[in-house]
Amino acid sequence: MADWTDENVRIVCELFAEQVEIGNRSSTHLNKAGFTNVIQKFKQRTGILYTRKQFKNKWEKMKVEYGIWKQLVDRQTSIGWDDSDKNIDMPEEWWKKMANAVKGSGRFRYKGLQNEDNLSIMFEDLHNTGDDHWGPSSGVAPSQAIPLDDDDEDEGENEDDSDPDEVTPSARPKRGKSQDNDMDDSGSDEDDDDFKIKALRVLQSAQNNIFCTALLLSKYYLTYLHKNEPRIARTDWIC
Repeated sequence: MADWTDENVRIVCELFAEQVEIGNRSSTHLNKAGFTNVIQKFKQRTGILYTRKQFKNKWEKMKVEYGIWKQLVDRQTSIGWDDSDKNIDMPEEWWKKMANAVKGSGRFRYKGLQNEDNLSIMFEDLHNTGDDHWGPSSGVAPSQAIPLDDDDEDEGENEDDSDPDEVTPSARPKRGKSQDNDMDDSGSDEDDDDFKIKALRVLQSAQNNIFCTALLLSKYYLTYLHKNEPRIARTDWIC
């Protein structure tokens, strides 16, 4: 299970935003090169090795949170603001009203959106153009589009890594052979990444076991020499 502390979230937001700025976002999420760079740089900065699926789940979760936050701050022009806490400052009645109007808004009652600058780089153009499925033009509330789960590892077990098809109420999306192949390739890339990471962990574990075994053998061998030193000295004349 991924451990997303405040510091780790700050770091991953910086890395995500960096990849977006250099053009490694395909449509609504990072492409393969972007996630690969994030995996490597996050490992360098934190010592933690997460899989592509874990990072993709975190991306999706932060995208939903950003969508909820934008709905709150864009709800009215005269919204109050607490600069010390970096959060919305509105009466209790307003928050109760928002709890019904914007599902999931309660998470920001006592703590505002963190890392907003980097999240804006990651998602603001999607929010403005309506290209993403939680945009205002879609008519779908963020909490309905993607359910939030604190367990990031379990959240993505059945998740398809390919881009979602655009669905309209009047027609079902048509998928051609080439689109199916693209989705298969995307899933294959994710499997390859996960396999490489798991293989690396196995090799690191095996290397640690070999090192520990060598230390134990050296210790037992030195103990044997120390105990049998007088006997070895008495038989040296035979040689």
